Amino acid sequence: MKKLFCVILVAALALSLAACGGSKPEDAVKGFLDCIKKWDFEGANEYVYGDEEPDFAAFEDEDYAYLMDVYKEQAANITYELGETQIDGDSATVSATITYTDGSEFMSKVFNDVIAQALSLGDSSDVDFDELMEEAVNANKDMLGGKTASTELQFELLKDGGKWKLSNGDSDALANIITANMMTALGDLAA
Repeated sequence: MKKLFCVILVAALALSLAACGGSKPEDAVKGFLDCIKKWDFEGANEYVYGDEEPDFAAFEDEDYAYLMDVYKEQAANITYELGETQIDGDSATVSATITYTDGSEFMSKVFNDVIAQALSLGDSSDVDFDELMEEAVNANKDMLGGKTASTELQFELLKDGGKWKLSNGDSDALANIITANMMTALGDLAA
């Protein structure tokens, strides 16, 4: 009888905790960011409203697995602090300060190395830029980890079936966070 009571009590507790997930706007933001840290994009999409799911397919590109591995390693270093939550009926805004690896110097070094190596090879028709890129990424990985960047984001949320879901976000800022600020470096190199 005690065993049955314990099983029922544990099941009831588990159900009550599961019902809490997303019951507050900050729970949805926390869940989303925790999934990003774990490189769980399918899980992250569970916290996004309806058809507004971000397209994370680019972060699963097998052709650039070596670069995706770097992003994944750095995503685990993301930290965040949730700020003010404002609720207005079925919509809410949650501010968050997100700190992440700043890999912009790493990416600049990688591209400089690729360009220097390509120029030293002469005829550009014989240059395998993907191979040069992979070599440069692997050779410079030790540059990562020391420098960080922080971004403040305002997450907009909507209530959907009693749970809060992210409805709008700054996709450029999220891409920078996920790629350890390397998207900014790429843009700066192209400018």
